[in-house]
Amino acid sequence: MRTCTGPPPAPPACAAAHSEALRPVLARLEPSDAPAPERLHDQGLTSTRTGPAGLLRDLLDLYQLVNLVDVTWAQLGRAACPIRDRELLHIVDDCSTRTVAQLDWVRMRMRTAGPPNPGGRHIDHAHQP
Repeated sequence: MRTCTGPPPAPPACAAAHSEALRPVLARLEPSDAPAPERLHDQGLTSTRTGPAGLLRDLLDLYQLVNLVDVTWAQLGRAACPIRDRELLHIVDDCSTRTVAQLDWVRMRMRTAGPPNPGGRHIDHAHQP
């Protein structure tokens, strides 16, 4: 099984690795008669903005997409547990671990790219260890 490698973030490369990792699982599952939901489109990430504020906006867009991937892995893991699909659970564990590393990297990069915090306190409501 090929999984995402390299230092975070590498969302486009990881997306391809995630798709490849899921291919054998999808091949053995029966297709559903239900129509597929509309997919998220990432048109906002086709170019980069300029300046410090542009960098923060780009990082925020990236954070939202990576967070969506993280939530999707969590839901997929919840679906795999009751059916005891060990292969899928292994894929979810591996890929979600890399996704969490990407989220941590984006949060860190947003903190360092932003203006200094005059109070000197670190405020990060999104992630509580």
